[in-house]
Amino acid sequence: MKLKIIGSGGMFQIPNPFCKCPLCEEARIKRGRYERLGPSLYIEDIKMLIDTPEDIGVACDRQV
Repeated sequence: MKLKIIGSGGMFQIPNPFCKCPLCEEARIKRGRYERLGPSLYIEDIKMLIDTPEDIGVACDRQV
């Protein structure tokens, strides 16, 4: 079975929209590995997404 981790962050995305905390501000500036999306898993064999958070659209776009 082939699995792909689409997102591995916590419950909330970083940077969180409109948040002014130091962590979110740093993620906006540095981007890349400083950004986190919610947890989700894709099972390639059966083409199934599991545990999809609100930001799944962004996470799927990054996979293309």
